Amino acid sequence: MFYVVSFVKWSRRILVTVWFWLGAAIGTLLMGASCKIFGANDHDSITFYIEHVMATFIELWMTPFWSIKFMKLKTVSLEEITDDKGPFVLAANHNSIIDTLFMSMLKFRKTYTYNVKWSWVPIFGPLCGQAGYIGIDTKNAVSRGRVVDNVISKMEQGYSVMYYPQGTRSKTPNVDIVSEDLKHGAFSIAMKGKYKILPIAIKNSHKILRPWGIADIGEVEIIIGKSFTVDNIEDGKTNFCNAVNGALRI
Repeated sequence: MFYVVSFVKWSRRILVTVWFWLGAAIGTLLMGASCKIFGANDHDSITFYIEHVMATFIELWMTPFWSIKFMKLKTVSLEEITDDKGPFVLAANHNSIIDTLFMSMLKFRKTYTYNVKWSWVPIFGPLCGQAGYIGIDTKNAVSRGRVVDNVISKMEQGYSVMYYPQGTRSKTPNVDIVSEDLKHGAFSIAMKGKYKILPIAIKNSHKILRPWGIADIGEVEIIIGKSFTVDNIEDGKTNFCNAVNGALRI
């Protein structure tokens, strides 16, 4: 019986994995073609095609296998999560490479930070550079040191910024986030620029896209918490952990 169940499980995962990566390739090609045809060559136009062509296509493509729900805590009003109350540092936990896809679906005018090692990705990588997203060379101290000022400069233009305070994907997604594991960047930006952190909890993304790009069926919830100001970095980290860990337990 064990072998039958295991065979069915891995057969399903192989099917969903092939389907997902095929959809990702088609979505990327559609995005690149749209940018080329319509002459997208600046931040807002490129972002539009990334978020409304590629992300939307992948979401629809995966509908037979994935259920995606956007939620807000009962303590959060709609006015708190609209652009006219921002811009925000959109700070989320990070368990899967698919997390940014879900973040792109949030209806904010936003910019992104990205690790420059992803610049090699066909079509998508060069478009990130052309759009003017904030590239970070994590192995270069000068590059890391410029991030805060570069992000604040972008936010002064009205963009919210997407950030993963953990800095990398969690190896223990079922364990509470602790402040000691968080990087300073998001909180330094919020404190120095006097912007609010909007905590976002992404639940179960590690189950639908696992390490090595293995996809599976499942339901993902994106839970938006209550925004908060940052007066000092350590308190900011603690507030973020409390907000995300609390949302993930719902």
